[in-house]
Amino acid sequence: YSGLSQSAIAQRLGISQMHVSRLQRNALGKLKLSLFKDPAA
Repeated sequence: YSGLSQSAIAQRLGISQMHVSRLQRNALGKLKLSLFKDPAA
């Protein structure tokens, strides 16, 4: 879904644009945590 707007993604998946926004925000948060996690931990 690269390059598509949140509205276009929502329409393709049959969900609301707000839900797409939440899903993207949560995914980016998890990605940040995994990228910046202390490797010694």
